[in-house]
Amino acid sequence: MQEFIIQLARDAGAIAADFFASELQITTKTDTDASQQYQDIVTQADVAVNAYIVDRIRSTYADHAITSEESDDVLGTATYEWIIDPIDGTFNFAHQVPMWAVMISVLQDSKPLYSVV
Repeated sequence: MQEFIIQLARDAGAIAADFFASELQITTKTDTDASQQYQDIVTQADVAVNAYIVDRIRSTYADHAITSEESDDVLGTATYEWIIDPIDGTFNFAHQVPMWAVMISVLQDSKPLYSVV
């Protein structure tokens, strides 16, 4: 599992990097007033990276639970839960500030097992 999560983060980071210098569609996740919009944005890169991570986890660990900032929770066993932020620092990412990261963690019985950034 350790090698899997490391490679998953690297691959997801490569996908995000392909989007980084491109023109992004920026939307908000929820209705917020203008002063809070920078905290609640999402881009097509967030969605694509999230889908990739979730698909890889589901195909390798089908019974594990997944919680992600960008999608509905995927229910699974209570033993393992994956926590995903496909692009932490979306505001920076969307404005081409190179201070962002892919973050993935896996918990076993609600305790951290592995985390990668």
